[in-house]
Amino acid sequence: MRFCDLLWKKSAVGLCLIVLVFQVMLVGCGDDEDPGTDPDAGFDDVGEEDTGTEDTGTEDTGTEDTGTEDTGDEDTGLDCEAPEMECEGQCVDTDTTFEHCGDCGDPCQEGQLCVGGICEDEVPGEGVSFADDVVPIFDANCTSCHGVQGGLNLSVDPYEELVNVESADCAPEVRVVPEDADGSYLIMKLEGSPDICGVQMPQGGQLGSEDIETIRQWIDEGAEDN
Repeated sequence: MRFCDLLWKKSAVGLCLIVLVFQVMLVGCGDDEDPGTDPDAGFDDVGEEDTGTEDTGTEDTGTEDTGTEDTGDEDTGLDCEAPEMECEGQCVDTDTTFEHCGDCGDPCQEGQLCVGGICEDEVPGEGVSFADDVVPIFDANCTSCHGVQGGLNLSVDPYEELVNVESADCAPEVRVVPEDADGSYLIMKLEGSPDICGVQMPQGGQLGSEDIETIRQWIDEGAEDN
């Protein structure tokens, strides 16, 4: 009986050892993962911060369309031919006209002449001679008519026919007013002013601007019999 008790005790101890060894083996054969390591810890996946680009766009201010004010052209009924243009209701040669030199409303200054639409200083000592500069213009363009017919005869004594003499066809206009070319009826006729009686002279063709300027200068210089 004592032998059986002893054997049982040893068998129980041996069984306990076997169970303990078996448990140790189970632990040793378990997952090799390091329980102290978080497999999902890794690196924080913060990604790339997407700040983007702030789309402010471009402010479209556009262009203010003011357009062009269409004032139109007042139809005065005048049909001016180059180099003349309409100024203050009449056709004016802006190449030679003192008050409208180069353009309407652009007068020359005192002591200047309008030559080719440009105001030029009058050169002292180079005045216009009636006999040498003006009469040849009359002979070439006027005396074929105003020598044998009409109320104006420029073939015999043109000076006496012109200076301070009223027009026979359009009184009380004065043919030549010394120092006032614009107020002289001769210039009005040569430039075709709308205030003239009859038609522009000379008939059949307009007098050249340089010739008109020569006559203008002679008048503005005093219309002397020189």
